[in-house]
Amino acid sequence: MVLSFKYVLMIPQRIMNLFIGIPLKFLLSLDNHTLFFLTPCDGCTLRLLDDNANVVYSTVIASGTTSLVLPSTLSGEYEIQIIQGNICFYGTIYL
Repeated sequence: MVLSFKYVLMIPQRIMNLFIGIPLKFLLSLDNHTLFFLTPCDGCTLRLLDDNANVVYSTVIASGTTSLVLPSTLSGEYEIQIIQGNICFYGTIYL
């Protein structure tokens, strides 16, 4: 299953000049508890949040990572976030 993402720009309180370009899009697929990175996510933070917005899993994606096994103890629906700088890409993942 290929995951789809939306994004939000996380803006600091004060910004004098802000240039917003087209954000990089990530393409991931999921097979059981393994995420496959079809586009690089080097240095991004990956987080999973439960229904109460609690972070239940968080990791920094190492350079060159092509797949990542999520904990088998997680099951159900989660919000997946990939944070790159001040942009948070998010979607829903079912484990």
